[in-house]
Amino acid sequence: MLEFAREAGLVGDWSADAAFGIVIGIADEQQHEAIGAAARALGGSVYFTDGPRRTRAELDDGVGALLRRLKKAFDLDEKLEPLPEPP
Repeated sequence: MLEFAREAGLVGDWSADAAFGIVIGIADEQQHEAIGAAARALGGSVYFTDGPRRTRAELDDGVGALLRRLKKAFDLDEKLEPLPEPP
């Protein structure tokens, strides 16, 4: 977590759960590239939200494929929100 925070240049409001490898916080749009690069460099992925229903996900191909299969299996009626589109 600390390595990610250093690489991403995180300062201010952020929190981490090392057990699950999750970091959440507030970031300006100009920080997104550095955060995404740090996540990818450490084998992770990143999601950015900008208000309700506006999510941007940066997923590797394997994670994206897994999420699509899970959505297809558990959302047969397609009532849930669609998965975020890659940037």
